[in-house]
Amino acid sequence: MYDYYDQYVQNTGNPQAQQKWANQLMWEVARHAVGEELVVYPLMEEYLGPDGKSLADQDRADHQVRCF
Repeated sequence: MYDYYDQYVQNTGNPQAQQKWANQLMWEVARHAVGEELVVYPLMEEYLGPDGKSLADQDRADHQVRCF
């Protein structure tokens, strides 16, 4: 993901290239989030019990915070 962002920044002044890298970054973030929801969080909840549910809920909440 960091590489896609770096490519976006490196292509300042080239809107078409920046759009390409912004799209790639958004897809990567979406895939990452879906993977966590489908695989990681259910396993945390199943194997870590109430602590796993709490950790998964906290991670979901953290993802809702704007980073910029």
